[in-house]
Amino acid sequence: MKRTLHSEDICVSCGGYVPEGRQVCSSCEEASRRSADRTPDGIIRKHRAAIVRSAKSAPAALINTHTIYELTASALALRLLEACRTETQTPGHRNQLIQAIAATRVLVERLAIVHCSGEQDADAYRFHLERAARNIAPIKDGRHGW
Repeated sequence: MKRTLHSEDICVSCGGYVPEGRQVCSSCEEASRRSADRTPDGIIRKHRAAIVRSAKSAPAALINTHTIYELTASALALRLLEACRTETQTPGHRNQLIQAIAATRVLVERLAIVHCSGEQDADAYRFHLERAARNIAPIKDGRHGW
């Protein structure tokens, strides 16, 4: 039997389920404790509640459209192309590439929240994530594999 969530069962930070008598879910509570975790995963955890709120702020179709715009604005592909073409990268170019990578990671996290909210979708996402991570081949020479 499916349980109906009431307003007191919802995390004030991310909107997820919380046990009775609490206001914040365990994920958000854990993220707030690890504020000193400066790894990329730690930073994503720290700001996960804001990313979840952003993902739940509009219908999926609008999030998709907005994400396409934001990915285009971050210009990750263009920054990578510039990195490949220039033999000596200036600190400014390198910083722009890093900024585009970081923006893309947050956008992908938001898309995962939007499209993998159901248990079956989350399982499929984890399966494909594991598969993609396992299938990354080392790049041995300059030839393209496409």
